[in-house]
Amino acid sequence: MSMPDSSADSDSRAEGAAAAPPHLIERAEAFVRSRGGVVPEDALIAYVFGGVGGPELWRPLLRSMLDGQDRIVIRADGCWSVPGDGRADGGALLDAFVALDVETTGLRPMQQRIIEVAAIRYERGAEVDRFETLLDPGRPLPKYIAELTGLANEALAASPSFERIAPDMLGFIGQSLLVGHNVDFDINFVNAELRRCGRPSLLNDRLDTLSLSVRLLPHVRRPGLQSVA
Repeated sequence: MSMPDSSADSDSRAEGAAAAPPHLIERAEAFVRSRGGVVPEDALIAYVFGGVGGPELWRPLLRSMLDGQDRIVIRADGCWSVPGDGRADGGALLDAFVALDVETTGLRPMQQRIIEVAAIRYERGAEVDRFETLLDPGRPLPKYIAELTGLANEALAASPSFERIAPDMLGFIGQSLLVGHNVDFDINFVNAELRRCGRPSLLNDRLDTLSLSVRLLPHVRRPGLQSVA
């Protein structure tokens, strides 16, 4: 059996972009507007193309598809926005958000599991609500993880599974902006757990304080959360 020609696939994607159906552009614009006028590019890719394949596969197609129109535009920070929208320039972006953090059995979302999740809602700089729980990963903790987190197998075995708390967690997060230090790590783990439950992934806007600290505090060599704070 002959293997498909990847260059031919690239050419076909490019040709498809040149003749992008208007409804796809309208779909992209509607999504950006529904999310307050600003959306990270990866979230837009997942919405428009259904999350099949990685963002890098679809990024050139998305940009080619949206090239030459002015209904939504890409910003310097990699987000797509509605020109002239109140939030496009940062407006009230941080008036309300959810800070997200997870503890896990390892570093690989598809192989390891979440053992603790914490989500804290802030409005105008003040904590207003929180959702936090230990989780049963269904397996013993590696020794180094137990030492690192201070969590014991006995406490986790008596805790709920992720599937059991997923509805409450999703209801708490809603469509809120998610903030965290290296927040993609936390979101990737949550999304892996959601896929195991047969639930759709989080597509929320996100703000990574680690990336911000690298840009804004170049003199801090190791921008861990404590150092940045």
